[in-house]
Amino acid sequence: MQSKLFRKKNKQESLKPFTLPLWVVSLGRLLQSTGTSLFIPLLPIYLVNLPSLWVQNLSASVKVGILASLFGLSMTVIQSPVARLADRWNCRKAFLLLALLGFVLSSVYVIYVSSFEELVLARILQGLSIGATLPLLMALVAAFSKRQHRGKAMGLFGTFHLLGFIVGPLLGGVVADLWGMKKAFWMGVLLGVSCILMVFWFVPETNRADTASLQPGKAFCWREHYLLALALFALMIGITVIIPLFPLYQKLYGASSSQLSWVFSAIVVSLLLTQ
Repeated sequence: MQSKLFRKKNKQESLKPFTLPLWVVSLGRLLQSTGTSLFIPLLPIYLVNLPSLWVQNLSASVKVGILASLFGLSMTVIQSPVARLADRWNCRKAFLLLALLGFVLSSVYVIYVSSFEELVLARILQGLSIGATLPLLMALVAAFSKRQHRGKAMGLFGTFHLLGFIVGPLLGGVVADLWGMKKAFWMGVLLGVSCILMVFWFVPETNRADTASLQPGKAFCWREHYLLALALFALMIGITVIIPLFPLYQKLYGASSSQLSWVFSAIVVSLLLTQ
């Protein structure tokens, strides 16, 4: 009788689409996305008041474009090496904690930069740290979800990710208008620290058996993945093309930090509605 009850309980647990570690990973992604996106609408205004050592003749819009492009490039180049190392050494949680720590430290560096060139370096470090977390978090989502529920799990993770990109700019804009831009940046640091604590206490380390079921059992189709990558590339261009225009909007229309944050959040809301 006791054995039957135990098997019934295990069966019920296996039918649950979302486990506690999965919720924690998704909530951690929400905190990190909030802390990351908090910087996006504020940095174009922040860099206007920073002196430049080497590129004095560039306009604010061009500087914002350089900042955004190098941030995106650094996020891109780090993902594959980190994913390979984490799989080889079988320590995704440890790599994730190091990446989150890198985000916190680079965010503190953003607060204390004294020139545009230092801000570029800080954003590259932020991009490397944030980019490193992406494959690690996706691997954890896959490890903490059953194959039959993996689509729902990825949907939950993606929804929390986009929610962070809605809340972050709004939170950063309001805090910057009320208490100053550097206070808003410290808010991003606090969110990063909160994410580290959540992952450290509530997310277990995975092993190779956790991801053994990820093998699809059929030939890898490069054509489909290249098309998906191209579609995502076009989507990100559409999202980020407006960011270099923020200093111009502020100059022409006197837009505040919170008003610019509303513009960016509205774009992300339109994406969330399609999840």
